Amino acid sequence: MMSGTLVAQILLICVTPILTRLYTVEDFGNLSVFMSILSMLAVGSTGKFELAIVLPKKTIISSQLVQGILYINHLLVFLIVLVFLLFFDNIVSLLELEQLSYFIWLVPLSIVIIAFNTIFNHWFLRFRKYHVSSIIVLGSAIVISLVNLVFGYTQVISNGLVCAYVIAQFFTLGLNIYFLRKNNLFESIMVRSKLGDVLDTLKNYSNFPKYQLPSEFLFTTAAQITPIIFAFLFTKVVVGHFALALRLVKLPLVILANAINSVFRNEALDSYRNFGNCELLFLSLLKKLILVAIIPFAILFFIAPDLFEFVLGASWREAGTYAQLLVFGLFFELLSLPFRSIFQITNTQFIYLRIQTLSVILIISA
Repeated sequence: MMSGTLVAQILLICVTPILTRLYTVEDFGNLSVFMSILSMLAVGSTGKFELAIVLPKKTIISSQLVQGILYINHLLVFLIVLVFLLFFDNIVSLLELEQLSYFIWLVPLSIVIIAFNTIFNHWFLRFRKYHVSSIIVLGSAIVISLVNLVFGYTQVISNGLVCAYVIAQFFTLGLNIYFLRKNNLFESIMVRSKLGDVLDTLKNYSNFPKYQLPSEFLFTTAAQITPIIFAFLFTKVVVGHFALALRLVKLPLVILANAINSVFRNEALDSYRNFGNCELLFLSLLKKLILVAIIPFAILFFIAPDLFEFVLGASWREAGTYAQLLVFGLFFELLSLPFRSIFQITNTQFIYLRIQTLSVILIISA
């Protein structure tokens, strides 16, 4: 699964220098604002019950979780549509979304598609079809890259980056359904149960929305709220430069984080079980992270504007300046990667929740 995700991320990085010459900085700014709004609204659209799909011994319980997730998702989407109907002009005016305009209506649709794709992904994980998830991630990256290129070259539609993302989500949904049927898993996930049974199952796994959802919402808000604030205070050009700089500098961190957490979590769990703490393991990893990261981050700090201009085009030099400013924060973010696993292992998620709350407050205040 990791290999497919890694190839997909590399593909998206490789196609970026072409896209920056086909689309304007404002186009990337519009995409960033759209994705931020979508991410913040979608994070609670499943109640985090998808994390429980792999746990029950009986498949019927998992299918009841799926049914419950869809109830929650459709209710949330109904409320979002209602808010859009009542306050659409106010929302567009407040966040200066005139360029996105009615593309904002793709947000509720995308939330539904994301919920289905999330459910299907965890269904594959339940049955250990890891290679299927890997294929789907790679296929989605290929489609979004190709559609971005087509829309960029032909200029047949405005906000082509936004449309390409939504199209890729539909393609991912189609791939999920195809592989579910191919692996004889579609019928089991579509089993319907009585509403009372579904509610009882949701109640049995209520710890997921109770503890995971607030933490995940704050984590997503901390990561996504900056483009929205920038859209309110500045122009889409500023948002575009900032968003692309953050994406390109942070993407290697995401790849590294996945690799580290998959190994560190298991070793830290063993250490905590055997010795009651994982202090030595954490300090060892922290030293290695500092040694690995300090030179690349230092080099990036000095050459970022020239590097961005050379790779992405002359209009993106300012994004390199933003990258210089982001280097320090992202360096310390890299060093903090193991903390999330430690909070889960030691069952002290409430501390992590407080940290995320403080993080959101500081970002908004700044």
